[in-house]
Amino acid sequence: MPSSAKAKLSHINRGIRRIYFANLKGDVRGTVRRYLVGTEPLTTNRWKVLSPSIYLISILPAGSVILLTDPSLHFILLLLLATLGVVFLQHSINLFNDVTDWVRQADVEKLNSWVRYYQGKINVVRYYTVINWILGSAMGILALKLSERWAILWISVPLAGLGFLYNVGKTPLSYTHHSEWVTGLCYGPGVFGCLWWIAEPSLTIETILGALGYGSLAISVLLSHQPPQVLTDSIAGKRSFAVRFGASKAMKFAYAFFSFSLSTLICASLLSSNVSWFTKVLQIALTTVVLIQVRGKTMSPDWILTRSTLILAPSLACEILIRRVIP
Repeated sequence: MPSSAKAKLSHINRGIRRIYFANLKGDVRGTVRRYLVGTEPLTTNRWKVLSPSIYLISILPAGSVILLTDPSLHFILLLLLATLGVVFLQHSINLFNDVTDWVRQADVEKLNSWVRYYQGKINVVRYYTVINWILGSAMGILALKLSERWAILWISVPLAGLGFLYNVGKTPLSYTHHSEWVTGLCYGPGVFGCLWWIAEPSLTIETILGALGYGSLAISVLLSHQPPQVLTDSIAGKRSFAVRFGASKAMKFAYAFFSFSLSTLICASLLSSNVSWFTKVLQIALTTVVLIQVRGKTMSPDWILTRSTLILAPSLACEILIRRVIP
């Protein structure tokens, strides 16, 4: 490449970075800068690559279903089995996402990547992708067989197909402007809706509110994940919300969806006859503390999901205790 062309390319690259950093604030800007200049060390720790907190998005809906429906022990066990299947399916999609991004040279600043962990051996990651997909599907089918809720397949199969298409094809859904809404559908009506149907085969206002709540939570998690990688996503052709509207706006909408999620889940609890008033008050108090705490903070998927857990876990524990003490 001629020196003049190299100079022009370098000038354009600096301009892109200046525009990009102008839309970032605080911790996000520092994180991206460390990634771009290469001062962040490569990660080989399996635990960090796994990032266990991200799987809370598949686990929390089961807790809410137990809280809102008061199922028998038999159906609680089936919910746990189905939830484990969802976790395996999520892990499979995460693996496939790392492969797709690696091949398309997107998300290259992601150091906690399974492809990096396996030293660029894409076929090894693909092998584990298939294994986890099979295990998750088998657990889900077993839960349906034991609960005799085969009608759930009308919802779960199309949404599982969306999850598959999220990383497959000439233009995967994760690279289009539909990625946020697909994520919301998969975790709202998909995960929460199907788990609800296992425990309570009826459509209520609590079902709709719960699906809206967890769909919004999933979108919030995805939006908070986008700002640190918006530059490389843009270069690779991803049409994420952060690429289209900027990192700062993505963070604002992440906060909005997070707040909406917590609000709808509180409304579901308030309308449920299976939740005691003590638990309702506790959930409102914990949610208020979290919403006050989040003001002015740079959110991340880990922060959003751990705070959601800190709201649901005490509320569920309290309600289970009340159900045991008060017949």
